Amino acid sequence: MESEAEASSTILREANGRHELHSTFDRDVHPTLYGQSGVSETWLILPEKEVIEAHSSPSPRGYKNISLRYPGETVPVPGFDRLELPVNAV
Repeated sequence: MESEAEASSTILREANGRHELHSTFDRDVHPTLYGQSGVSETWLILPEKEVIEAHSSPSPRGYKNISLRYPGETVPVPGFDRLELPVNAV
């Protein structure tokens, strides 16, 4: 497991012509904590890869399901029947 300093360190990345700040804490720790807390779904938006990582089916270990959505695809919005967002719009 990462140290607290490593978990809260940030990595500056070039994404779509601008700098995006990503925290390893956001990437590795938040989804686990959200799943353990029963949050039904969380998204991790990865602009440098043009991907949305959708975490669903919460469990005591985090999330059971992780799906990747790519440009040209849509992401269903939990709690809103028949509402889907195009990955390109997020």
